[in-house]
Amino acid sequence: MNSNLQDLWPDDLAVTKQLPPVVLLRRQASALGTKTNGLVEAEVRQFASGNAPFGWKFVLVAPVLDNYRIELFCVRHGLEFYPLEIFGNDIEKCEIPNEEKFLVKLAEIFASEKTLKIVRALLAQSQAFEIPA
Repeated sequence: MNSNLQDLWPDDLAVTKQLPPVVLLRRQASALGTKTNGLVEAEVRQFASGNAPFGWKFVLVAPVLDNYRIELFCVRHGLEFYPLEIFGNDIEKCEIPNEEKFLVKLAEIFASEKTLKIVRALLAQSQAFEIPA
């Protein structure tokens, strides 16, 4: 066997035009922590999604409340990022065809009355721990 076999792979293997959905979710998780000064954070956790190879849970976390967690929504997709499905307890399952529509849907979820109610409640509870008794 010849150990000097030439490399047949193209040089542009790592070139992609899209960010994986998990990167977009993690950036939004980071933004929430920044906006709330770390009182309410978010984490993106992988889960076994059944019929799709990639599943992500977007979970709100209140560190000063003994790391209280509440799942906001889930995303699942195939090897190719789109279409993807987004669903949750108060989010009707829907199919998202591309990154642009995914960002629109995320903005809609984050600005929803239900999400704002949860984040504001977690903030208020967390801030109560910073006020001297």
